[in-house]
Amino acid sequence: AINDYLHHYGVKGQAVFYDATMLIESLPEFAKLGPIILGTSKIGGLPGGHIILIVDYNAKTKSLVCHDPFGDARNQYGNTNGAYVEYDLEWITPYIQVSKDCCRCMRWVI
Repeated sequence: AINDYLHHYGVKGQAVFYDATMLIESLPEFAKLGPIILGTSKIGGLPGGHIILIVDYNAKTKSLVCHDPFGDARNQYGNTNGAYVEYDLEWITPYIQVSKDCCRCMRWVI
């Protein structure tokens, strides 16, 4: 449905879904190829699921650079500015792991 909708409006490419098949350790490499929509669970004290957008990777801090629509999950969303927040890969793993070493995400491929 997403592909059909975007193609209707002239957007080239396709959505590639990884339903518990994307290795978490591969997220930094995939972040270099373009944005990734990442599914999370109970991050920042939320009661259920949530999505964030990975826009880059900071190799110095080993952190995913994200846009989080709720703000900064590291302080229970006390800071509502979620632009370019950095989530340490080790810190975020419990919130994104849906099967052994894998997460659920989507990226756009042209």
